[in-house]
Amino acid sequence: AGADECLSLNWDTAECLARIKAVLRRTQSSAPEEIIKMGEIELNLTSYTLHVSGKRVPLTSKELDLLYVFLSSSNRVLSRPYLIERVWGYNYFGSPRTVDEAEHLDVALKFFKRGVPTVIFINVSPEWSMARMKERAAKESRNDDTEASIAKRLAWYERDVVPTVERYRRDRDYRFVEVNGEQSVVDVHREVIEKVFAA
Repeated sequence: AGADECLSLNWDTAECLARIKAVLRRTQSSAPEEIIKMGEIELNLTSYTLHVSGKRVPLTSKELDLLYVFLSSSNRVLSRPYLIERVWGYNYFGSPRTVDEAEHLDVALKFFKRGVPTVIFINVSPEWSMARMKERAAKESRNDDTEASIAKRLAWYERDVVPTVERYRRDRDYRFVEVNGEQSVVDVHREVIEKVFAA
């Protein structure tokens, strides 16, 4: 079922290697490059390189993974959890929002002659976050949401996310919008709409 070669039980090692090399030559030489194009953007999935207007743009493998997800999901709104699962994996614990990565993204966006006009920060206090995560752990019987693991996540947040937020807050190239996250989802959404689309 789909096999190119078959060897008997008393196979010869040299013959086996020769057959493997022959199959590899047949399959590798005829494989066309996979390229996703959108306007001036060209992402080569075979060589894992990016070209914009014919110029190569150096990106990390994770940035290329993220770009692939965006290009292959055009005209769709993608949630942060979806992106993290697709790019970093289901069990990822870390930040794709560190200062270094934010600065590298800025360089790439300037190369594209595009920018991020608005940065939205949904602000919640560490105490509120701790209470919400404990509540979720009790409600969903989650053994992984212990007070120690929650404290570890909050320490990570203070170490990696807060400096990134402060960088965007100070940078005048962005419109920085801060929203109170300690309210209902409907009220957070309403506040985001009001502040982002305010004249």
